[in-house]
Parts: sequence; C-alpha cells; structure tokens
Amino acid sequence: MSCHFAQQILSCFAWICCGATLLAQPADTLLPVNEQGKWGFVNTKGIITIPCQYESVLYWGTSRYGKVKADGKWNLITRQGNLLPLPIAGIPQSFNDSILLIRVEDGQLLVHENGNQLLPKKYNNIKPLENGFFCYYEEEKCGLGHINQGIITAAIYDQIHSKGNEGFEIISCKKSGWINTKGEELLAPIYESLQYENGELFLRLGQAYKLGIYDCKNNLWLVDCLWDDISEPIENFQLFSDERGSFLFNRKSNSFYPEAFQQIDLINDFARVENEKGMGIIDKENKLILPIEYVSIEEEHGLWLAQKDSSWIFFKKDGSRLNNESYKNIQSLSAPAWVVERRKDWILLDSTGRIVLSNIQNPEVLGNKVKYYQDGSMTSFQVNKRGQITARQSYDNVVKLQVSAYSEERSKLKTESPAILIDEPDSRWYKDEKSKKWGLKFPDGKIAIPPRFDFIVQDPLYPYTHVYIRTYIKELNLFNSSWNLTALGGLVENKTGKVISDAKYVDVFLTGPVQSPIFFGITSTFHYQLIVPGSKENLPLFAWVDKTRTSPVRCLGGNGIDRISVERKDQICSIYSWISRINNPCFLSTKMAKNNYQPNQFMGTSLRKWVYVFPGEVRPVGYFSEAEPFDNSLAIVRDYTTKLVGLMNQNGAHMIPCNYAQIKRMNENEKVFYLLMKSDTSEYLINSENTIFPIDNSSTIINYDGQNIYLKTPLAYGYQEEMNEPVYFNQAEKIGNKCQGIVAVYSKSKWKYYIENKQTLNEDSYSKAFDFINGKALVKDHGKWKFLSLTGELSEPLPWKNMKPIAKGRFIAHNGKKWFLTDSEGKSIQENGYSSVSFIKNSPNIAVSNGSKWGLISPEGEMLIDIRYKRIQALGDDLYALNKGKHLYLKHEKTKEKKLKRINGLGKTAEGKIAISKKNGWVLADTSLKVLGNEVFAYLRTINQGYTIGKIGNRTYLVDSIGQVAFKTFYKLIGSYSDGYILSYDSETNRYKYLTNKGENIFATIYLDAWPFSNGKAWVKVEDGWGCIDSAGEWIINPHYYKLRKLEHDAFAATSAYSYGLCDSTGNMLLEPNYDKIEFKDENLISGTIGSRVIWKYTTGSSIYDPFNRPALAKTP
Repeated sequence: MSCHFAQQILSCFAWICCGATLLAQPADTLLPVNEQGKWGFVNTKGIITIPCQYESVLYWGTSRYGKVKADGKWNLITRQGNLLPLPIAGIPQSFNDSILLIRVEDGQLLVHENGNQLLPKKYNNIKPLENGFFCYYEEEKCGLGHINQGIITAAIYDQIHSKGNEGFEIISCKKSGWINTKGEELLAPIYESLQYENGELFLRLGQAYKLGIYDCKNNLWLVDCLWDDISEPIENFQLFSDERGSFLFNRKSNSFYPEAFQQIDLINDFARVENEKGMGIIDKENKLILPIEYVSIEEEHGLWLAQKDSSWIFFKKDGSRLNNESYKNIQSLSAPAWVVERRKDWILLDSTGRIVLSNIQNPEVLGNKVKYYQDGSMTSFQVNKRGQITARQSYDNVVKLQVSAYSEERSKLKTESPAILIDEPDSRWYKDEKSKKWGLKFPDGKIAIPPRFDFIVQDPLYPYTHVYIRTYIKELNLFNSSWNLTALGGLVENKTGKVISDAKYVDVFLTGPVQSPIFFGITSTFHYQLIVPGSKENLPLFAWVDKTRTSPVRCLGGNGIDRISVERKDQICSIYSWISRINNPCFLSTKMAKNNYQPNQFMGTSLRKWVYVFPGEVRPVGYFSEAEPFDNSLAIVRDYTTKLVGLMNQNGAHMIPCNYAQIKRMNENEKVFYLLMKSDTSEYLINSENTIFPIDNSSTIINYDGQNIYLKTPLAYGYQEEMNEPVYFNQAEKIGNKCQGIVAVYSKSKWKYYIENKQTLNEDSYSKAFDFINGKALVKDHGKWKFLSLTGELSEPLPWKNMKPIAKGRFIAHNGKKWFLTDSEGKSIQENGYSSVSFIKNSPNIAVSNGSKWGLISPEGEMLIDIRYKRIQALGDDLYALNKGKHLYLKHEKTKEKKLKRINGLGKTAEGKIAISKKNGWVLADTSLKVLGNEVFAYLRTINQGYTIGKIGNRTYLVDSIGQVAFKTFYKLIGSYSDGYILSYDSETNRYKYLTNKGENIFATIYLDAWPFSNGKAWVKVEDGWGCIDSAGEWIINPHYYKLRKLEHDAFAATSAYSYGLCDSTGNMLLEPNYDKIEFKDENLISGTIGSRVIWKYTTGSSIYDPFNRPALAKTP
C-alpha cells in the first residue's frame, strides 16, 4: 500500500511540474503525421517536433497536451516529448485545455487534468457543446450537462444541438424543441424544423409546415406557427405570407397590419404595399400615411412621388403633401430637384417644394443637368446637392426642327444609377395628337420610328422602352387563373432607336448586365423566347429565366414549370413573381382569375433542364439537371446526361469538369471552398448484423460464405476473413470456398490447395478440385478421381470416369455408361444406374432418367417418384408438378400422384398455398387444390406469411391466406411480405415505398431505390446514397453508400460513396480527389487523409507536409 501511495504522489508531482513548465511555452500548432506506420507530430513548417514512434495519436493543434498511444496505452505528452499517464486509463479526447474526455471500455468519463472525475459515472457517449456544456448519452437517449454544474437534464432526448447562447435544440422522434441553459423545456419537441437566428427561433409545425417565430431571449412567442414563409427582418419590418397573400409585421410594436397585400417592398422605415386597389405607404408605427389608391409610388430625395389619375403628387415622408399642386409629368434629377410639368409649362422644383425656375419649355434631363429650348435659344444649367442652379448658360440662334402636327409628351425616366446614363440623350419619344400613337425621333428632328405604338413604358433599369400595340382580346391561362390581353409588346433601344423586337409578345423581359442585357419575349403560353437582334436562327424557348444583373443568365428548358409545387425543393417561383414581370398595361386579370388567383402559390417542375445564356449569343451553354444562378463565385452544375457535377465560371468555362458525384460549397473563415466528392470503387462488406468490413481499394467482392469474403482484383483472387487482412493469390483465375481452413485456387490451368499464410497443403496440383467437406476434398489427379485428406494425403484412385459432390456428403459418379449414387467413400449404393441426372433448384433431391422419362431420388438413394414422367417441376413444400403425355399431375414426395383436370399449369407453393392456371386465368388454392376466394387473376405469385400477389388489369392485389383481397394498388409489389411491410414501386415517379398489409405507407420517406425487408431491416436509397433502416423507418446505417449489391447470407457489398478533393473559389485545386477524408483545422489549415497517411496544407495551397512526395524529414535538433 505504501509503495502504491508513493507512486500516486510522484505521478501528481510530475503532473504539476510539467504543467507549470508548459504554461510558459508558446502554443505552436502541432499536426499529426504518419511515417512507416508510426505516428508523430510536425509543426506548421513541416519539421518533426515529436518523432514518429507512437501507435496512434489525436490532433494536437495549440492545446496544452498531446495524446499518444504507446505500448497499447494512451498517454498525454508534453511539447518536450515527455509522457504523462492519464488520470484514468482509456482513450483521451480534448474537451478544453484543462478537461479531458476519456473513453473507457464501456463508456466515457469527463475528467479534470488533476485527476478529478467531474461526473458521477461513465456514460455511453459525451459530446462537447459550447461554453462548457455537453450532451451525454445513456443507451440511445441523451441529456444536457455542464462541466461546473454536472448533469442538468435527464437523458430523455434523441439529440441535443447548440443554438446560440440562450439554449439548445432538442430532438425527439424527429421533432425539434427548445430548452434553456437551465435545462427547462420551453418548447416541447413537436416541430418539424428549428432554425436559430440572432436570438430568435424560426419553427415549422405540422404537415402543413407552417412557420412561426419564438423569442428565446425573452422566452415568448412573437408569431404563432401559421405562415408559409417569413422574410429576413429589415429595420422595423418583417414580411409574412400565406395563401391569402403577404402581411406586414411591425417588430417594434409586435403587431400585424390587418390587411393582406399582393406585394410589399420595404424602404428603410417604411413599407410600400400594393393590392388590387393600388399602392400605399405604411410607416414604422404601422400607420397608413398614404392611402392605397396610387398607380405608382417612388421614393426620391426624401419625398414620396405618387401617381394617381395620370397626375403626380409630392408627399413628405410623414404622408403630408409637399404642396397643393399636382403635375402631368416628372423628370428626375440626380440632385434633390425635379423638372415637373404643369398645365402650360415646366418648372424646376426643389425638395422643399420651392419653385426654383419656371417657364421652362421642352426640357431634357440628364443626371443633374437640364437643358431647354425657348424662342430660338437654348439654356442649360446644373443643379447642386442643395437644389440650387449652377453653371447656367444660354445660346442664341439655335434651330430645333419640329415636325408639324405633332406635340411632345415625356415619359418618366427612372434609372438605378447615374453611372449607367449616357452623356447626351440621342432620341426622344413623342405622341401624335391625331393618331394618339407614340413614335421616336432623334434630337435633330429626324424620325427614327413613325408613331405606331399605343403605349410605351420606360424600363426602370435598362436604357430601353417597352412598346405596345393594341390587338383583339386574347384570353390567357396560367395555373387556373385567367388573364385578358388586349395589346402586344415589343422593345426599342433608347439611344439608337433600334427595334429589338416588334410588338408580338405579351411583353419583353430584360435580364443580365445593364450594359449588355439579354432579351426574352414572353409568349402567350407563358414561356420565354430568346431574342437576339439580327439573328435568323430558330431561337430557343424557355420555361423560366432568372432575374439577375450578372452574366450568363440561367434558363430552364425541358418540361419547364408544369405544376403547382408542394415540395419546397421543387419550387421555381411563385405565381406572383411570374406575373409581376409583365409590365404590359393591357394585361389584366379577369373575374375568374381573382377568384382562383393565389399569388403566393409556388410553381414547380417535374423535369429540370438548365442552360446558361450569354448576351448576344444564339446558342445556350451546357445542359444541366442542376445549375446555380451566378453570383460572385463559381456555379455548381450537374451534367444532364452523366449526372455528374462540376464548377463553371462566368465565361462558361468548366474550371472543374463534371466528373464528380457531388460538390459542396463551404465557407471557412470568410473564404469559399468547394469539397469535391468523386464516386469511389472501394467496397465494404456489411454482414447480417450490420457490421461493416472495409475491403482493399482494388478489390471487388465476388462471394461471401457467412465468414469469409472472396475477392477479385485485376491480377489476383483472394479471400478475407471478416476481421483479418486479405490474402491474395497472384495470377489466380478462380478460387473455391475456404472450408476447414483450406481453400482451393485455380492458376495456370491447375488447382492447388492452401492453408494459412498461403502455405500449400501439399506440392501437388489437380485438373479438377472441390471444396473440403467432412475432412476430405474430391480431386482429379492425373486423370484419376481421388479423395484428398486434411493432411494433404491422397486416397487410392476411385473407379469412376466422372464425379460430383451432392448433399449430405454423397456423390454422383459416372462409370462411362451410367450415373450412380455413392456414399461418402465413393462406393455405389445402387445396383442400377441412370442415363442422365439433373439437379433441381432449391431442392436436395436429384432428377434421374433412363431414356426420355424422368423420376426423382433423394440423396440417400430412395426413389421418391418413379421414372415415368416427361417433365418434373419442384413447386415447393415437397410438392411436384408432373407431366405424362398430355396430362398434368400433382404429387407429394410421400403420397400418390393426383391427376389434374381443367388445369393448365401450376405455380410455386408457399406455406400451403398454390397458384393454379385455368382457362380464364389464375386462382389461388390450397395444396389440396381447393380454390380460395373469388378473384381470377391475369398473374399470381405466392409469397410468404400466407400472402399472394396477383394482378388484374393495371392494378396489383395483395391476397391473404383465405383468398380475400387485403388491398389493391396501382403500384407494383416486389419481393415478400416481411416485418409488417411489402415493397411497392411506382413506375410513374420511379420511386419506392413500403406498404402495410392494409396498403398504408406509414413512413414519411419515399425512396429512390429499395430492397424488401428482411430480419427487421431494409436497405434503401435516398439522395445521399444507400443506407439501412429498421422496421420503424429509422436509420441503422446512415445513407452514404454509392452502390449496393446483394450477397448470400443476408449480406451486402456496398461501394463507398466518395473520395474527396478540395478547390478554392477560383477553381484552383488544393487537394486532388483522392482522399478518404478532408478536414479544416484551426483558421488556415487543411488535411487530407488516405488510410493512415495525412497530408497538411495551408488553405492558400502551399504545402506543410506531404508524405506522398516528401524529401528526407527534418527533425528538431
């Protein structure tokens, strides 16, 4: 006892001394590396500071201690390389600088570095959260704890996740809830999803997936879960939408404005709202300061400009009028002033309502410059930031040509930025007083376009004008809403007067860069027709086009938008966003539309075919099933044909070719990276107990016998016991099953037997060989059949020309004339042989014949069916269908044959049920041929548990054991009924789901592919790959396998999903896609792992440590 106590004192003294020394050391970043199977550490200069001599290590970084395994035990290690024993033996993990997580034999402990145990007992698992919190697991449930407070909640949840500083998300039965840091359950786990943002929880509830907001700082509901969508908050406002429209929520007063709108635009502390009555303005107090009656409202220089009845009115920000005047037309300046038209003249008005200049005629505005013509002279001036006139100049004897019978009318010009304006306007619109048509002329008076348009609308962003010509009434339909169209639209370029498109569309849609936009004509079928001026080619038609300021523009082809979307992932746009793109003043909703029109209902697509369109180019780029709109980074695109993913830049060049199964965008330390995931050919064996065994990268699984995995490579065959390393035989062409520790291998046209460590059983090789059974193997040696013993000794030659093993250690043998059944020693047990023998599938019995007639014998030689039948078919349940002449018979192994009348054929039996083919179809019967039920089927197949699958027309039936229909469906039923489910397939959607014996689908998920249930589990495929579920639909093995193959003994060969690579935001490859795992560490480090080898780089791409291309290692002096 005294010796043990002294060791404890010395250990504690070592801990304290080393800890004090370490506190004074700079915390350099240390990285784990592997050389020749041993682990050590390098610093960020690639210099080894801890030699590679340990069995295993964990990531060190800047922590006080490292964790290394030596002589089978885990230790802490100082930066000087001194080992310190763990306070408690086990596998350590860092919790923080002074606390360790230690995994022991059947759980985890939380231990202070001084040896104090922080929790009263060990738990199945402990996961660090934030700020000293952790979740701990007991069996399959978890609870909340803290390093200073201990256990806070009982282990009653499925998962716990950190969300901000106010509390934690709890998950039970796939539903989310909320607890605070005290462990108080403030929101029960009943929500479909939970998202945390700045102290608020956005929660979705129920099958309708309705959204609400909970204030987790003050523990109160801001908004109940009643909404389809909620916007990000801007100033005091937030937008909420449902099937009624959009609602305005005031965060300051925590109240809604009591009316729904079709459109809401947030402008600083104000909201511009719009419904069928018009536009209005609501202030930050939720007060309507401008009534909803205006055609247009714009905010300029601190004022509201509102249009009503073809007149413009100025309002102050509080909703009071700037003056009592209304104006026919307005031209905006970049300075705080406007040139406005009164009844007889134009005036310059500043932002206080003061008339700065009057009696202006025919003004032209550009930025902060104004020029006008009067009595043969031209006057120009500028307006400064205070609304004052500067740099005024006048010119005499200026001739301005006028075309008789025309008077001019200005349309308001709105631009997003003065920077995109041209220096001088080259053309101007005018209206013919007689025809009331609009035309375009140049400043010198020459006509660019004769007056022929009924309406014109200046585009608010692009230097183009939308032009319209009246036509007969057309009724258009868009998803149960009806619209009347009485004018067709085109487009004209302002500067040159060039007609981009004649008036033949519902409208013309502009998108892309302002300097070089892309044009699309909106057709009467609500598609987008690409317009390329001057092109004579047949231009493509699209279902959807992105609204963007960048190039190229993403466009949707294929079937396009063809349905109302319920699933959020299929949504393309709302009906309102579609309709809001149409500026045509003669595109009006009908009464029917008002009744059916749901502006916030989303539309989706059943088949996506995306392309990119560049300005001025006729042919789109790419053909993608998935494609991102461009922002300031690369776009992730999925090739439509290969279904593989790549990265494309804004020039249309593939920076990363479409060679990857997936690419994920990652944001690390405000930098963008792309994780490249390439489908791998590496396989894993997953046995019936769901234990996963990795297989060598170059190998393919060819067989599994329940214990050994049999493998094939391009140059070898081999086997692998589940827990051991594989054994390969180079240049082998075949391999038998390993039995009694011995395996037969075929190479160079000969078979040899091998025992452990690839040692040969003997020096002989054989032309034919079989697996060992009951201590012996049948071989053909120099033309003679012999038995080989477990010690490698051969028996005397057997008197047969040919031999084959059968069940129960027996053999069939041929003497050159006939086949005989032999015992385990190769001696015939029959006096008379047979001319032919045939093995029956799924039966140990053997069909034998003499001439053209067949019978059946058992492996013991007993004659089960006399040799007098033309054909023998095994039905199952020891029943056989026999053909003799034109007649069909049914016979059990132990009973007399029964002649069948008015029966054309028999199906397989299962649990006492058999399918019978009659003149009018298939019926179900028991094995006594008593018909069950009244249904007659075109197809019938017996399965397990007394059920049968039948088909009538395009419906499939599940029939129970008494012939009654359990349910019928349009889906195809696959496999057997097991664990309470049968697998069904929908050919229309190409999807799978599991049905109960009542035809109910109780799982929420519909699968891309699936296997029937077996022994309480089923393999299914979702977007992330193949995984395994239990009979409750819960994941046993998470989905990440790329391919799956069924093997014997309820095992599967699964191909690992991906090998990983990494590139930066420019497409520069940082790590080639060869790695099993890629991780970001600390602020600027990345690691790539292949097996036990690790490469380290900076996120800039410069190398720290590369074991695959490494010079002689430097070591610490």
